Amino acid sequence: VSGAWVFSWNGHVVYWHGATDDAFFDHHPAVVLHTEIIRDAAARGAAIYDYNPSGGLPGVAEFKRRFGAEPLPVRRLTFDDRSLSLARALRAQLQAARAARA
Repeated sequence: VSGAWVFSWNGHVVYWHGATDDAFFDHHPAVVLHTEIIRDAAARGAAIYDYNPSGGLPGVAEFKRRFGAEPLPVRRLTFDDRSLSLARALRAQLQAARAARA
C-alpha cells in the first residue's frame, strides 16, 4: 500500500520518490515504511538519511519534519552551452510564431 525508491551510496541513503494508496492514508503506511527504511539504513551503517527536497509542498515538509529532518542548503550545478541556448531561442521563436497564427 506504500512504497519508495531509495538509493544508497557511501553511507548516504537518499529517498527519491514514494507513493501511498489513498485508501490507506488513515493507517499511516508511509510512517511505517520510512521507519523501516531508516532502521535498515542504520543497520547497514548509513550515517545520513536524505529525504531530498519537498518540492514546495507544505504537507510533505511537515511529514519530514516529524521524523526530525532538518532543511539544509542544496548546491546545484547547471550545465548550459551555446548550442542549447540557441536551440531554446529557436524553440521560443517557433512557439511565438505558432501562437501568432492561432
